[in-house]
Amino acid sequence: MNKMIIHYCGGAGINIARAINTTLSTLGDGFCSVTPKYLDTSVNNIGDLPKEDFWKVDHGGFSDNTIAGSGGERVTNSTAIMKNIKDYLDTHGYTEESVGEYHIVMFSASGGTGSVLGPALIMNLRERGLSVLAIMIGDSSNGLSCINTLNTMATLDHISKNVINKPISMIYYNNHTVSGANARDKERAVNGKVTSALTFMSLFLSGDNEDIDTRDMINFLSPDNYSTITVGAGVYCVEITTNGTVKNNKSNINIIGRTLCGPGQDADVGLTLLQHKYGKVVNANALSVTEIDLPVHMILAGNCLVTESILLKNTSEEYDNIMASLEATDLVGKGTADASGMIF
Repeated sequence: MNKMIIHYCGGAGINIARAINTTLSTLGDGFCSVTPKYLDTSVNNIGDLPKEDFWKVDHGGFSDNTIAGSGGERVTNSTAIMKNIKDYLDTHGYTEESVGEYHIVMFSASGGTGSVLGPALIMNLRERGLSVLAIMIGDSSNGLSCINTLNTMATLDHISKNVINKPISMIYYNNHTVSGANARDKERAVNGKVTSALTFMSLFLSGDNEDIDTRDMINFLSPDNYSTITVGAGVYCVEITTNGTVKNNKSNINIIGRTLCGPGQDADVGLTLLQHKYGKVVNANALSVTEIDLPVHMILAGNCLVTESILLKNTSEEYDNIMASLEATDLVGKGTADASGMIF
């Protein structure tokens, strides 16, 4: 059985784990086994999750509580994170490609810790030649979250093009723009989308699908492994659609596709792609879990975050205008300020 190692980064990542772990770990035959790992700069978020699966990134141990979160500021613990992330990988033996092992890095782009941990982990995993899929959750509900999300996107793009010179594959959601009556409903909606996406990725990466071999899986997550076609550095998004319906965002540049069909199904992807591969789900348990959703199309596309980055930039500028208005406003009294700062 192939394995998905899910690295839940920061407080938001760990909280998502609580919502999706049980579903992913109980899918059964025809899906990947799941190994969860939890990374944070604070012990405050781990709660009842297994402490043996927790890595406190300041020095590599669980007992030292000298760093207590980042408070939404990405720079706060960035030096400690970058210094110790290699220790985390070495300690767990994530040093080179292992056939049948696939890494998922789950993090919020809008917070202080996960938005640094996630990119740092992705960078180091990809440098070591391992297959990685990022699951990134953005937020445009307030100024700081908006800026953090935009800067995290820019960080991944910079890492891909200027540090590792390799593509980065990801699934992205903005938890403010999904449907929901309030913040809690939106959070549940995103958790549902993440669970669904990882269920299909677990099915695809299981190794139990007819006509999908190991190289088909690796090349989808790490398209720089192709020898005949060239996929340059950059951030690429995975779009997953069910029931044979292809989601084709016209601003995206679709490059690689994978389709999983059930018995007797034949679904045309309807796109011009650099490479596409059809596979058949043959495991009885996997079919019982996913049959109502098949065929499933997974499309890897470039240019996918441009529209989102414009949205985030425009929204952050709205908050800048609010602050500029505040700064331009003075309250004028009738008296004069004395040396202590008091006006009488």
